[in-house]
Amino acid sequence: MRVSFFATFVRVIQTIKVMEAYKFKIKISESGIISLPFEPSLYGQNPEIIIFPKTKTERKRPYSAKDFLKKWSGIIKADKDLDTDKHDYLKNKHQ
Repeated sequence: MRVSFFATFVRVIQTIKVMEAYKFKIKISESGIISLPFEPSLYGQNPEIIIFPKTKTERKRPYSAKDFLKKWSGIIKADKDLDTDKHDYLKNKHQ
């Protein structure tokens, strides 16, 4: 009897155990101590802990109406064809 790929895939998925994962936002103290929040379901287990250092990101300033007008002014003109204006604007912008 020939077993389809899908049936085999379903059987494999059913045998895989679901791993619970926890994500905590914590800060390592100046002395190097990590304090985890209270989580009773982890008691008596041997968890694997992986640490990903978070890089500092610079905050972008908010996008203002002035910035929007500066970027998009000149695209729409009432007396010309809109497609031609868009084409000309993008052609000049990316030269």
